[in-house]
Amino acid sequence: MTIETMDHQGRGIAHVDGKVIFVWNALPEEVVEVEILKEKKKWMEARVVRFFSVSEDRIESPCPYFLECGGCDLLHFNYQKQLEYKKKKVCELVKKFAGLDGVVQSVVPNDQPFGYRNKVIFQVDQRIGFYQKKSNQIVEVNGCLLLSKKMNLMLSLIKSKMDLSYVKEVMIRESSCDMLVVFDVSSSFLVTQIPLECFDGVSVLVKRGYEYEVISGNDFLTEQIFDFVFKVSPSSFFQVNKSGMEKLYQTVIQCCDFSGSEKVLDLYCGTGTIGIVVSKNVQEVLGIEIYEEAVFDAMWNKERNGISNIEFLCGDTGTILKKTLFDPDAVIVDPPRAGLDSLAIHELKKINAPKIIYVSCDPATMSRDLKYLETQYEVKTIIPVDMFSHTYHVECVCVLNRQ
Repeated sequence: MTIETMDHQGRGIAHVDGKVIFVWNALPEEVVEVEILKEKKKWMEARVVRFFSVSEDRIESPCPYFLECGGCDLLHFNYQKQLEYKKKKVCELVKKFAGLDGVVQSVVPNDQPFGYRNKVIFQVDQRIGFYQKKSNQIVEVNGCLLLSKKMNLMLSLIKSKMDLSYVKEVMIRESSCDMLVVFDVSSSFLVTQIPLECFDGVSVLVKRGYEYEVISGNDFLTEQIFDFVFKVSPSSFFQVNKSGMEKLYQTVIQCCDFSGSEKVLDLYCGTGTIGIVVSKNVQEVLGIEIYEEAVFDAMWNKERNGISNIEFLCGDTGTILKKTLFDPDAVIVDPPRAGLDSLAIHELKKINAPKIIYVSCDPATMSRDLKYLETQYEVKTIIPVDMFSHTYHVECVCVLNRQ
């Protein structure tokens, strides 16, 4: 069969006998023989077992686990073509769900397509690694090309020096100067299983259920973004690509084009990173976040950076918007993958701010929300940012102006 195009998960697409076939590790124009992995009434999922011709855009994956591991989707694809694929994906989604054409710009590239992740979660079942695609089977790995050398060395140390009995997951988070390792364990785990002499200078925590126990070091990291220092707690959301985050936030600032007198709403603000970064360009910022621990971190970040023109409220976004008297000149929204809920959209339309900057990790749900907002807002531009190289994921910054 001949692969015609690619879907939004990085799979090749072909048609046989009226059915769509999604093929892992296949690129457009390749001729392949496949093995069917799953079959439904209207579609099938397959993997390549033989190539009759290959695309000129195909490269040999530098990762030995690529065909098994569920982490990366595009390691077989030339990086420049990955960027073109991601722009095409965003264009297709905003056309399909929002009816928009000609608003998507070229993708902002990742200056460091390998070694960019500052957080990883390894699955453990005596072996340690990542889940296979669409499976809970663990692919044991000795390293990951998306991680730094220091994080891969930590993985090697854990594999060679530690008894992983009763360990379910291992999370490693890294900042410019610190590292934190969290062992998510069952009740039978003994702290003595951790060879602390091997973790010199590293913060080590044990997580049982929702409770964290500090074994050594601190229960958080600090990271510098531009001129600001941020606290990163074990469970707090923080972008996994520092240099990509700085590009993303710089894009937001450029899109906002602040004069210095604006009042800004920062919705789904997490630990306050975007709000604090833009605070020096505006008069006042109000951040709203539902997770209490994230708000605690946001308050720490505010005090640590000496920011006086930002406040944070903890609670559901739509519910707080319904009560607040804050009258913004601009709204920045950075919702979770599910996008905006109906109450948040309703309240945003009531507020009717002159400008909305929508930061999204899922262009499909973003496009759906743009459709809901179209009666009051015009989409000026959408700028994709490659935060997650070699995966099908793409971040977007969308600028909406009030009509």
